Amino acid sequence: MFATLPFDEVFPVQAAEHLKDYTVIDVRTPGEFHGFLGHVPGSELVTFPQLIAKAQTWRKDQKLLIVCRSGNRSGQVCHWLGSQGFTDVHNLIGGMQAWRASGLTTEQ
Repeated sequence: MFATLPFDEVFPVQAAEHLKDYTVIDVRTPGEFHGFLGHVPGSELVTFPQLIAKAQTWRKDQKLLIVCRSGNRSGQVCHWLGSQGFTDVHNLIGGMQAWRASGLTTEQ
């Protein structure tokens, strides 16, 4: 039997089509956020050390899109948020690598 994830996964094009509905949280380092891959327009940088304190300011039902470079770190954050009672959490499949590969707009 498969365990269900405490979050949804969304492809970059799907996320981009509904970007205004999300609070976009990028969990990479500042160097990655401002680096070559850029970041999703309007996203907020929240590094791992900041995560616990920052999550306390979010509503548990807030629609969150969590982003990293490849989808790994963001998946870990999504699991953690789900364990903390967040109910509308979404992981960007493939992270910023997939976002860029899809030709979507980025900010530096």
